[in-house]
Amino acid sequence: MMIDISELESAVGHVFHKRELAFTALTHISYANERSCVSNQRLEFLGDSVLSLVVSRYLYDNYSYMREGDLTKLRASVVCEGTLAEMARKINLTSYMRFGVGEKLTGGAEKESIQADCFESILAAVFLDSDLETVSRVLLDNLGMKDVIRGHAATFRKIDYKTALQEKVTAAGGMVRYEIYDSEGPDHQKTFYAKVYVTINSLQIIEKGQGKSKKDAQQDAASKVNF
Repeated sequence: MMIDISELESAVGHVFHKRELAFTALTHISYANERSCVSNQRLEFLGDSVLSLVVSRYLYDNYSYMREGDLTKLRASVVCEGTLAEMARKINLTSYMRFGVGEKLTGGAEKESIQADCFESILAAVFLDSDLETVSRVLLDNLGMKDVIRGHAATFRKIDYKTALQEKVTAAGGMVRYEIYDSEGPDHQKTFYAKVYVTINSLQIIEKGQGKSKKDAQQDAASKVNF
């Protein structure tokens, strides 16, 4: 007998067209071994990549002042097991899971690793049932990943590339100048383009940057200066 997942669909914000995907995402390997059916392990594998892609795209679009290494660290802090398990608990995800007898008796639904794995599996199921745009909306908005990212970013070590560059250039006896040379897009979603000019004696460096604000564009340009 299949379980009723209508409340889960409401919490996730997606009604499955192919419900077998959802049931597979909720099937632990212990149940699959007892019943000779498919577990959620392959969906978990895919969901890990879907999660990484959606979060990476959001970070890329919204934190243009961060370098690659800092984006990687921020992403790692967001998609860790503890965070995913917490998100799974908010929608009571593992209460819908199918466990084998042994795993159920030992409290499998309370294990963070299983909660996190199931969360990745359900993301993969949504992705396969729809598309990347839909699963992005589900993860970022419906399930609250956007708020999680903002919370982590607020406490994450911020790098002020403009200040760091100014200090370095001043120490070398040089000068820094910025120019916003272009912008595009509607007023509510503009992209700004900046140039930074660094002059130290006979050395002149020019780098370009872009961002959702003039400040972000300048930060992006400053982050690329290397001397």
